[in-house]
Formats: sequence, C-alpha cells, structure tokens
Amino acid sequence: MDNNEELKKKWTKIQENYIQKLDLDPEIEIDNLHYIGGVDISFFKSDETKAVAALVVLDINNLKKPVYSEYQLVTLEFPYISTFLAFREVPSFLQLFKNLQEKKPDLMPDITLVDGCGILHPRKMGSATHLSLALAEELNIVMPTIGVAKELLYVDGLERDSVKKKYYEELEKGEFKSALIGKSSTTYGYAVRSTNKSKNPIYVSPGNLISCESAVNICRHVSMYRIPEPIRVADLGSRDVVRNILQKEKKEKEQKEKEEKEKEQEKEQEKEKEQEQEKEKEKEEKEEEKEKEKEKEK
Repeated sequence: MDNNEELKKKWTKIQENYIQKLDLDPEIEIDNLHYIGGVDISFFKSDETKAVAALVVLDINNLKKPVYSEYQLVTLEFPYISTFLAFREVPSFLQLFKNLQEKKPDLMPDITLVDGCGILHPRKMGSATHLSLALAEELNIVMPTIGVAKELLYVDGLERDSVKKKYYEELEKGEFKSALIGKSSTTYGYAVRSTNKSKNPIYVSPGNLISCESAVNICRHVSMYRIPEPIRVADLGSRDVVRNILQKEKKEKEQKEKEEKEKEQEKEQEKEKEQEQEKEKEKEEKEEEKEKEKEKEK
C-alpha cells in the first residue's frame, strides 16, 4: 500500500467519526447574524506546497470593509488527493481561527463561508463540513459553515451539463435556484443565481449546523457579485499577498543578481588593474635593463 492509500484509509476513518456529529437541521435567520466569515487559500504556481491562507470577517450590515482579516503564508503538509482536499487546507484555517480566538474573540463570526464544498461531496465531508466539525473538536468553537463552489463536484450522479440545463430552466420560470438532487434522492444543496446580474451559478451546500435553505438565503444576502463577498474578499486578499510575495522575491533576486554582477565587474576591474600593473612593471624592468646595458657599454 502506497503512502496515499494509507492516508486515504486514515482520513476516511476520521471523517466517518466526524459525520456522526453532522447537523443540518438548524434554520438560521439573517437578522440573527452580526459577523460573517470567509476563508480561502491561494497557491503559488511555482511551488505546490506553498500557499497563503485567508480568514476575513465582515459585518453583515456593512460588507464593504472587513472588521478583521489575516493572511498567513503556509507550507502545506499533504499533497492534493481527490475528495480529501480538507486535509490539505483545513489545518491552515484552524490556525487562523485559533489566532482570532486569541487576539480578537469578540470578532468571531457567527457563520463562515468556505471556498469549497459542504455536504456536496462523496462522503458528505467537503472542506466546509470538515472545518466546522474540526473547529468544534480542536478549538471548542461552534461554527456553522456553508460551502460555496464555483464548479460542480461529481457526486451521486450529478453531472455538470444536466445540472446547468435544469438550473437555466428554473431561471426561465423566475426561480433563482435549482436543487442538487443525486441518484440516491439526497439533496446536496442548490445551484444558485447569487445576484440578478449573475449568469453562471454557484454551488451552495450546507457545511454543518445550518439547513440547505438557510445556506442559500445567506449566500444571496451577502453577494454583491457572483461570489459571496466574504469569500471574494478572502480570495482577492490572499491573491494580493501571493503577488506581493512574488514581487518581493523577484526584487530580491534581481538585487542579488545585480550585486553578484557588480562583484564580478569589480573582480574584472581588479584583474585588469593587476594586469596593467604587471605590464607597467615589465616595462619598467625592461627600461632598467636597457639603462644597465648602456652603462656597460660606456
């Protein structure tokens, strides 16, 4: 058994234990929410183990500016393994929530949106679901979560083309959502038109401690564009940090190359100087020899 298979076996057991605590019954009213969180992670193309994890907290009544944000450069311990993304990303999110808990507990969000899936997952354990259950177990934080995916994950017979066809049919009827119902008759969430201007759907699924309907209503309420604002802000912020790090690394590399080039030029100049001195010395020695020869002749 290779390492990945061993990890899959171990991780499946962990999620089988987690799933026993899954609760999708709570209806959450928007009026009862104050702070809403968003988490996302941006990667470095040049290094698959390097990323920037983000946690932002917004006031649900003023989505224009975060009341709290943290962006952390992280090294990812595990490789990407299909359907086990949570084990690659969630540890970084847990650290961010721990930091918030220690520094600004009064700004802890009432609910968090995750760039990824909730129960829209083969084991009903997408990153949003995993995060909520891990927060409860490891940090004693009760956190309802919602998964928001830009692309549809193949689950229980749900296929992109048929799901999108049904979604657009619902839009023509004046609806803004289409249920994601698998072959097993399980409702995993909804394909949602997040704003009236949005064309393509987002795929909303409850993570934990929230119902499907509440998850959809909250996502639409906090959407100014296609992607709900907490996730959009976290995404843009983490991308900016990645860009700034890359620019800094580029400048440092250019500075290092410049310094090395200057050192090489100095060495060349020193070498040329030494060569000139050698030539001058040889010239002087020849002159001296000539003078000596003339003296002899006298």
